[in-house]
Amino acid sequence: MTPEANAREKIDHTLALAGWWVQDLKPLNRGAATGIAVREHPTDTGPADYVLFVKRIAVGVIEAKRDEQGANITAHEAQTERYASATLKWRKDTTPLPFLFESTGQIIHFTDGRDPAPRAR
Repeated sequence: MTPEANAREKIDHTLALAGWWVQDLKPLNRGAATGIAVREHPTDTGPADYVLFVKRIAVGVIEAKRDEQGANITAHEAQTERYASATLKWRKDTTPLPFLFESTGQIIHFTDGRDPAPRAR
């Protein structure tokens, strides 16, 4: 298994434990659960590793990284922000998605874009 596949397996497992329904784009059923995490969701800047939907509304993005990149995970914030600001299929709203995550499956780095001065935690 590649390091990337290993990280995604850990992320899938963690999302499922937290109550998210993890799906591939095909076949996608955004009504299958309250929280849906869609793998490889297309955006106008390329596919996001995961796009999070709550009650069919896109709310966040997860950028998956292999374990070796965990020591410098903050270097990937700009990539996550790009996906959060991108145009998504089935979404009419143009405001950036508020919840941004970078994760190796072991490390989770989070930014809440709704904060007056957003910063990663």
